[in-house]
Amino acid sequence: MSRLVPAAGRDPATSERGDLLVVLGAYALTRLAVLAATGVVSALHLTGPRCGHATPVPIRGMGDLARCWDTRWFVATATDWYPASLPAPGEQTTLAFFPGYPALVAAVHRLGVPVVPAAVLVSLVLGGVATVLVWRLALCVAPPEVAVRAAVLFCCFPGAVVLSWGYSEALAAALVAGCLVALHRRRWLAGGLLAAAAGATRVDVGVGLLGACVAAAAVAWRRDGERRAVVAPLVAPLGTLGVLGLLWWRTGSPRAWTLAQERGWDQHMDFGTHAVNTVGRVVAHPLRSPTSVVQLLTLVLLVALLGCLAWYARSAPAAVAAPWLAYTAVLVLVMLASNQVGFRPRAVLLLVPTFVAAAVRLPPRVWGWSAGTLAVAQSLLLVMYLGIPLIFPP
Repeated sequence: MSRLVPAAGRDPATSERGDLLVVLGAYALTRLAVLAATGVVSALHLTGPRCGHATPVPIRGMGDLARCWDTRWFVATATDWYPASLPAPGEQTTLAFFPGYPALVAAVHRLGVPVVPAAVLVSLVLGGVATVLVWRLALCVAPPEVAVRAAVLFCCFPGAVVLSWGYSEALAAALVAGCLVALHRRRWLAGGLLAAAAGATRVDVGVGLLGACVAAAAVAWRRDGERRAVVAPLVAPLGTLGVLGLLWWRTGSPRAWTLAQERGWDQHMDFGTHAVNTVGRVVAHPLRSPTSVVQLLTLVLLVALLGCLAWYARSAPAAVAAPWLAYTAVLVLVMLASNQVGFRPRAVLLLVPTFVAAAVRLPPRVWGWSAGTLAVAQSLLLVMYLGIPLIFPP
């Protein structure tokens, strides 16, 4: 990876294929590192209330570790779908999980693949797709060597550990990068459809991409009089609205999803109270617990990435800066306003434009050791999430 600039006179198509191989190779190496770290945890035969369980539950071998945290809920959604009744207070249910990712897991499961391996396989494949699309997004605005850096930073980021788990982030990140590429190329219908698919996967990402579609359409209409651009923001919210309508039809309540979040996980908007308390606690006692260490690392990386995006946006064309800033602002507001989302590495992973901006702004001599450090942190984060009792959710 030391020589990322194609030699003079080299065929551009050959150069692009070489860069693609570098990107996929970096992704494959990070997945192998995550697999190795999972093997270490499995070999230690740890005990205690791990993997999101409040009480000690036997967790032995790679198979049990693959079911940790929210994976078991996505798997349950893929196999059992949604109940017909609302949850009681304190009851957790699949109604809290949007169907975009579980539907793909169910499709692979129907091909004869056991459901947990199907969930991991879908994430691994979509994580590779997301990494490639981050590279393609960066190619829209930066030279090839910078685009490779953006993709490598993305797949090395600590939050990218969930690209190896049965989580929806791999699908969501791929849809984010694909939507932003489509908007940049003024493929308004494609951008709107990708945003709608994202909205059927995660609410926050769907709303963020709706903001990106509105911003991109506003710039295109005002600058070039391109009225077709309104197609994107008109189509974008259909995914989220469709899922909320499905859950309403299933349970009889228009608030099925929010009630499931509140009753099962006590998740709601507190408009910054949790965020302020978290920052204060982490700053005052950064080494008090493993959770504090992870949150401190996440805060530092979040501030650095947002700084890179703000720096990049100052000189970027409005057609690039407006949708990127709109999308990022929505997701950061959700982090700040939610009492549960907060400063989690996997939430920061979805700030796709910031990785492109960081690749553009980081000096070449810095990005290499930065990527390596992040990759090591990703493996350590996995060991903490799978091995330490009562750590906060990933």
